[in-house]
Amino acid sequence: MKTETPGFARLPEILALLSIGRTTVWRMVQENRFPQPVRPSPFGPAVTVWRRDEIYAFCRGEWKPQDGGQ
Repeated sequence: MKTETPGFARLPEILALLSIGRTTVWRMVQENRFPQPVRPSPFGPAVTVWRRDEIYAFCRGEWKPQDGGQ
């Protein structure tokens, strides 16, 4: 894994990091087994982003779902 950079990640970056497909990511989000995207996005309504710190925690096996999701 590359150096952990703070901020936000878009879906293509996440797919490359985890080597999984976009459908798998969205299924895992729906099942609350993956971090929820930030809504509303600070980059506009048409831009979906995730917090990088949550993605890195997921990769390390340290991410825990929030109660009730977002």
